[in-house]
Amino acid sequence: MSAIAKLGTPSPVQLAIPTTNKYAGLIAGEQLGPGDACFIQDADGQVYKSNETAGGGPSGPSSSSASEAEGSRVDGYAAVSTKPSDPVTLLYDVVFAYAALTQTPGVPVFLSAVVEGGIDDTQENSDTPQIGLTLGSGKIHLKQSW
Repeated sequence: MSAIAKLGTPSPVQLAIPTTNKYAGLIAGEQLGPGDACFIQDADGQVYKSNETAGGGPSGPSSSSASEAEGSRVDGYAAVSTKPSDPVTLLYDVVFAYAALTQTPGVPVFLSAVVEGGIDDTQENSDTPQIGLTLGSGKIHLKQSW
């Protein structure tokens, strides 16, 4: 496993994100950082960090009600830092300035089993879907897991 570390504050490269590539007006169920992989929990409709671990639930207060499949799903990526109960926008199918400038282009990216809301350049298991691709110069194209 090789979690891809955030370099500074991840942010979208595009100046304008199409409305078809974001979910706005959601509520954070826990502290989220920019670029965190997230899912919208079915039970309470709030946003939590995704995680590709056994149990796969979020780390927030409602984690006991998240199913394994739900917690390992990626619906989008937090646009900015957000506190619990604050509004949050999730972006998807966008390019983020995310990682070290030395990242090799063309490397598939997967949901991390080590870092909640993080991404990894190693697939946890054969069922783990690819959620992105490194583009070089620290840029990563990030998409949903479904």
